[in-house]
Amino acid sequence: MIFKNEYQMSRRRYIHWTTPVFYRDIAFWVFSGIFVFALAALMYFNQVGAPGRWKTLAMFMMVLSVYRVVFYKVLATDKHYRLLRQQKFNDKDWTVEIIVDDKGVKYKTNGRNASYVKWADIVSFQEAKSFFDLNDSLTQQARLDKECFTKGDADSFREYMLKEHPEIPYGPVDPKINK
Repeated sequence: MIFKNEYQMSRRRYIHWTTPVFYRDIAFWVFSGIFVFALAALMYFNQVGAPGRWKTLAMFMMVLSVYRVVFYKVLATDKHYRLLRQQKFNDKDWTVEIIVDDKGVKYKTNGRNASYVKWADIVSFQEAKSFFDLNDSLTQQARLDKECFTKGDADSFREYMLKEHPEIPYGPVDPKINK
């Protein structure tokens, strides 16, 4: 074992890692545009004395836009987390343990082996502000928290990956989730 990363997957961590930064998401700009349009329409309807149903429609569009921009992604992610926790982990947070050695990456959940991926199967190594991602060819992902290395540390892990595995493409994660 060269590196070991261990953390408790809590609701807060799950939402932080999977919910995009809201202003980097295209939906933010679309619904912000709808909000501005609805606000302008509401002001126009008030000025010309339009019937109440038009004002109500404009206010509804504003409320819908605020909901979609501020709450939708977080609530959808929270629902996914709660379902995952209920179906697979008996309504409890789960422990994730990732062990990196010379042959590959071992992923354990609650102390049980979940998967083992050889270095030849890893297709990308990505870095964010708070985590590293190792993605394999089967679209599985090992996410290592930079603060939770129990053996080794984040800087030495990055150096190890770049030096020992230059064949694995290195780069940043999608800017939407770079937190």
